[in-house]
Amino acid sequence: MNMSAVTEEMRSGVANRSHWHFEVNGHPFYAKGSNFIPPDAFWPRVTPARFKQLFDAVVSGNQNMLRLWSSGAYAPDFMYDIADELGIFLWSEFEFGDSLYPVDIEFLDDVREEAEYQVRRFNHHPSLALWAGGNELENLELYLVNYSAPEQYERYKAEYETLFIDTLLPAVYDNSHGITYMPSSTNNGYLSINFSEPILIKQRYQNKGPGEVHGSTDYYNYKTSQAFNISAYPRVLPADELCFNSTTITLRNHHYPSGSLNTSDFNHGSNGMREMTMAVEMYYPIPNKTDAIGNFSAWIWSTQVFQADFYKSQIQFYRVGVGKPECQLGCLYWQLEDIWQAPTWAGVEYEGRWKVLHNVATVTARGTPVNMNATKTFTHVNSWTPTPLGKAALVDPGLRDGYEAVSQLYRGGGGERVDMAECWAKGQRCGGEL
Repeated sequence: MNMSAVTEEMRSGVANRSHWHFEVNGHPFYAKGSNFIPPDAFWPRVTPARFKQLFDAVVSGNQNMLRLWSSGAYAPDFMYDIADELGIFLWSEFEFGDSLYPVDIEFLDDVREEAEYQVRRFNHHPSLALWAGGNELENLELYLVNYSAPEQYERYKAEYETLFIDTLLPAVYDNSHGITYMPSSTNNGYLSINFSEPILIKQRYQNKGPGEVHGSTDYYNYKTSQAFNISAYPRVLPADELCFNSTTITLRNHHYPSGSLNTSDFNHGSNGMREMTMAVEMYYPIPNKTDAIGNFSAWIWSTQVFQADFYKSQIQFYRVGVGKPECQLGCLYWQLEDIWQAPTWAGVEYEGRWKVLHNVATVTARGTPVNMNATKTFTHVNSWTPTPLGKAALVDPGLRDGYEAVSQLYRGGGGERVDMAECWAKGQRCGGEL
């Protein structure tokens, strides 16, 4: 992973930013994929065959990377073996997330020993793309401390650096060759890195100016009125999480809440059902079948269609960002698969069936991204082609059928204008391959 400062690129219109992207043998590539969670609540039930089924879906879905979310248990060796075989990069995390941690000597010694073992265990795998200290630590936990108890911020920031920089970083660099480490999967990058300094990495935190783009982030926005408002999407380098719920095809819940068979009242379940209902009512025909089962199935389908459309809008937005000032080079959505059968963010159900999301994401991830932004008056069609990397290809639809050509080539030189009228004449649709 390359996070070095940008110098020459800024002359061509690239924003002042961290050089946050992945490279293979010095060649940058766009990270396309999703987040991986435990495929079962009981790891002994997870077999190599189950992983092969899921990873085949990853490859068929035109994904090249999975982020292994810090779920509390490290992955089995055969997971990396299968990823090596199929050519899937694994953004790996140490098992820390969404919490503040102690920094006493005994705890740090245990962490160091565990981290060194895990790094050495996975070192030989070409699929290992990155070690991150954990999930949502810097841009969530430290943010919450600063928001709720600002007088304690410096203390907890120092403890964060003790664990995730002073302890975990040497565990990676002393036991590997060429593997990048960052202290948190959501962060703003670093100001400097110097192995002769007492603090090896000086994190950027919120030290950035207007218009600068740094680090990775997640995007959770359940306000359905803003679902397709691209001005609400974050202008980031890689987006490592974006999400919205949908209902499964078959609601076959194995874990009923105590004292009730009502599957709509899990923790936060009522809010989730409300958000999905509002999304369907806002954007699609409201299901109104006389048959109760048929109507329920129609609602399930509609929530899946909204989820897929919402993700598609974001994935396209981030992909065309490769030719914009942020030069965005990655998008991993939340999440690939389910830990059980339930209404969740997953694109693949617990038993392996593809939801609408995974089918749509498969098409969205291939070919030339075309970003459509619909307003009440016009539909704007823009595309900045990510291949060859760093060259912008501007798709100009022309003034046809009420479509307004609104396009701007951000990066100087190398732009190739595409006659979209020819594509339309061949029956190609916006959003697919050109």
